[in-house]
Amino acid sequence: SNQLKDGEIVEIMNETQLVQGKFGENTAADVKTSGGQSGRMAFNATSLGAMVDAWGDETKGWIGKKATVRIKTSKIGRRVQDFVALEPVR
Repeated sequence: SNQLKDGEIVEIMNETQLVQGKFGENTAADVKTSGGQSGRMAFNATSLGAMVDAWGDETKGWIGKKATVRIKTSKIGRRVQDFVALEPVR
């Protein structure tokens, strides 16, 4: 999978779908980077909350919207893990 870079802009390509992930169901959609790469991305609660605040909870309305990639670090016990949070471009 291609690494997203901090500060990169992604565009939401379709409405979200529930997909089965390693740890249960995830909300995911296809995204395209400004460099033209595309792929499916699962959104964490932080990203989802921000996008609902910015764009509303009808995800059909998210198509064509853009968000900035933020690489954040979380500590789970002793493990430090990077995760992606999306910041909606309003």
